[in-house]
Amino acid sequence: MKLAKLILGVRGLFGDSSEEQHRLVMVSPEDYLGAAGESLFFTILTAWSMSFFYSYENLLDNPLKDIFGYNNACVAWDVPPALYTSSWLFICPVYCSMRYAVLALKRASMGGLTGWKMTITRIACICYFFSFSVVPLIFVVLPSVNAKAHTMLFTQLIFFRWFVVAANFLTADEGTLRPSNWRFLIIYGIISGGLLTSAFINLALAVPGGSPSVPPYVQMPLDALWFICLPLTSKFLPNTKALAMELKLEDVEQGVLPTRGVRCDIAACCDAICDDIVVPRAPPREQRVLLFKQDAFGPACLNRESRTLLAGSPVFAAACEELKGNPQHDI
Repeated sequence: MKLAKLILGVRGLFGDSSEEQHRLVMVSPEDYLGAAGESLFFTILTAWSMSFFYSYENLLDNPLKDIFGYNNACVAWDVPPALYTSSWLFICPVYCSMRYAVLALKRASMGGLTGWKMTITRIACICYFFSFSVVPLIFVVLPSVNAKAHTMLFTQLIFFRWFVVAANFLTADEGTLRPSNWRFLIIYGIISGGLLTSAFINLALAVPGGSPSVPPYVQMPLDALWFICLPLTSKFLPNTKALAMELKLEDVEQGVLPTRGVRCDIAACCDAICDDIVVPRAPPREQRVLLFKQDAFGPACLNRESRTLLAGSPVFAAACEELKGNPQHDI
């Protein structure tokens, strides 16, 4: 489970007293996308368990059942006590979804994704970010207040989640997409499209005391299958690249080069920066200096494999900025 992987991967959470001051962390955006689906599925199971024992009368008669003709998965968390626990547990899928959107965008820009693929990825991540952020309003706009608005707040997520899963396929390396990946995407899309269509028809044509326009035996299986797809998403996502993130403690303000109280030239500055950030597999000193001079003072002092390690380092960026046109500089 991706959710368990993320929780167990938090250093210090379980008493880790390691004195390691610098390390490289591999982060896969797909872990957060999968964890979002798993935590949402877990929240629904928790809500139904509580509703069955403490608010069973709501399952027998509620505004959503009047519209759709059956109890959809969201009915359980519409009344206390499941309402209280679900609104609290919902923090997890919201956080994981937003985290995925941010990391996926960062990876796409670093991985050289361009043209229409980058445009679709950007739109999908931004839409998914805001789509999931408005879903918690279902705990404010309850069915007893406005059943249609309550349902719309959640159903919009059905499309945007499929959209962001489909966009994830654009970042996969060539040759890594398996037939099972495509089969899941197609099946998931059919389920999502069918559920959206039937839900909107029932919402648009609903009349007090009337029967649902789309029979329950059509929409109910689609509803159940969509929620089953939530924990299955991480299993069928394509293989994509992870992000390498550098974690290091600094005694200075962000973006300020540490003061050593000595004078040096470009070569010495290059060596000092490489030593401070501990770049693995750094080329020899002569090659570092050559890279540093030829790279417009950008992320240099490193080879192609390790170049991305410093791309976002504020210390390195500040050093490069200070060295422009000033080969002699205090560090």
